[in-house]
Amino acid sequence: MKIVSASLKSQDTRDAFKKEHLMCRICHKSGKGMMQCSRCQRAWYCGAECQNLDWKWHKKECGKDDVVEVTPAGLGVPTYIGGKTVQDSGSVKPPEGLQEGDLFAVKVQVPLDESPAAALGSAAAADDGPAFGLGGNIFVYDKSRSVLLVMKPTHPDFDKVRQEVGAKGPLGVKCYFMSKVVDGVLHIILNNLAPL
Repeated sequence: MKIVSASLKSQDTRDAFKKEHLMCRICHKSGKGMMQCSRCQRAWYCGAECQNLDWKWHKKECGKDDVVEVTPAGLGVPTYIGGKTVQDSGSVKPPEGLQEGDLFAVKVQVPLDESPAAALGSAAAADDGPAFGLGGNIFVYDKSRSVLLVMKPTHPDFDKVRQEVGAKGPLGVKCYFMSKVVDGVLHIILNNLAPL
């Protein structure tokens, strides 16, 4: 069974998410004309004045990635999501047309029964994403599902990822992060939200 809150699909929810996460770090303005730090591309500003005011603090974190490494989980049984097979072994390959080290967005989805949305009882509409609650695993996949991985609860960063999704994602169910493949391992960059 595939379920998700109907409100997660609305344009209003996506716009609110963008507004919350793509606002000036100093004055909290958002909207057209926003600029991002050219070095790390994670900090957003309304203009050069605010960026200069923030540099004293931002330079301490600029360019430092908070990375979680994900490899095939070795589930031992074929697992299918959206008609695609979850990668169970081997090296992770970047999506078609990309090379190792190229950035691309991944969706990180926590089991619905562990999210704030579950507490609200808002699971209502069908979704084309993974089935929620399947063994309590976290699903990680790109838009084409050429990268399709599972994080088991035994993964050392399982709780950290679940907390990040809970804090940054709509209703704490899913979140989009930039990622890259390095030496056959998926690197999810938790402090680099993907644009929606």
